[in-house]
Amino acid sequence: MTKNHHKQGKDNIEHKFMCTNCHKLVNITEYGTKHRNHCPHCLWSMHVDETIGDRRSICNAPMKPIGLSQKKDGEIMVVHECTKCSKISANRIAGDDDPNKILEIFDISDNNTITNNNLISISDRDEVCTQLFGKNRY
Repeated sequence: MTKNHHKQGKDNIEHKFMCTNCHKLVNITEYGTKHRNHCPHCLWSMHVDETIGDRRSICNAPMKPIGLSQKKDGEIMVVHECTKCSKISANRIAGDDDPNKILEIFDISDNNTITNNNLISISDRDEVCTQLFGKNRY
């Protein structure tokens, strides 16, 4: 993802960015993508925000998906760690995110050594699968 493709505003008509991890072109205006800053294919992100949607980060480094967390209402979030400054942040799952990739991130997160990130534990796998694939589809 390149920095200039993430800046949204009245004068910016760019609606796509190139993922710096998998190099796929990503449409930022897909359904369920109000503040898109991660790739729906590999789930890597960019450290572009200081607060949600502000696009004011001076870091602008890639952020690796390290696990999943859950909001109080049960919504699953992808947790990222910045590869430069180590900031941890959570992003809402978008409607076009690859559910198999989300599950893959979840499965490897049990070995994660990051502390205080409230990752969903492996005991919640059935709930994660139900939210991603439906009740009887996994």
